[in-house]
Amino acid sequence: GEQLLLTVTLLRIMLPSIIFGGLTSLLSSIYYAEHRFIRPAIGPIINTVLMLICVVLLAPYWGIKSLAFGHLIGAVVGFFILVPILFKQDRYRFSWDFHNEGVTQIIKVMSPLVFAGIFYKATTVIERMIASALPTGSISYLGYANKITAILGTIATAGISTTIFPLMARRSIISQ
Repeated sequence: GEQLLLTVTLLRIMLPSIIFGGLTSLLSSIYYAEHRFIRPAIGPIINTVLMLICVVLLAPYWGIKSLAFGHLIGAVVGFFILVPILFKQDRYRFSWDFHNEGVTQIIKVMSPLVFAGIFYKATTVIERMIASALPTGSISYLGYANKITAILGTIATAGISTTIFPLMARRSIISQ
């Protein structure tokens, strides 16, 4: 009962961070397409720093909720760091025109990635469900192992993919 209530409370606090995270990824993509990498790289750093500050300052009062609030605050601040690109050049505007060939092409290309992402994230939920039936601490061990794997994967691939994808896209456009 108490754990369920705490889970629901944490979910309610952190749910808006999903929206801000998605918008941050979208804005980061615009920066990457223009070969501008500093602002998108600063966002995750500030997010982590804000989470740590919230935990240090608020944990004595709010406990685990301080981490959830830190995550939300970090996501919002990370989004606002990237917003200036929308106003500086006045060439981007949001549109849901499904008759536009570019929009339909993006949906076709993005669909497999969205479905693969759903299955990829579902794996974590299934792993935790199974680990919850194991001895105490199993979920924590699984979480730590996933974090270490994510860190190593990010170190190995993030910088390369972030810088090479815009170059590949530009070369693809030139060759057409």
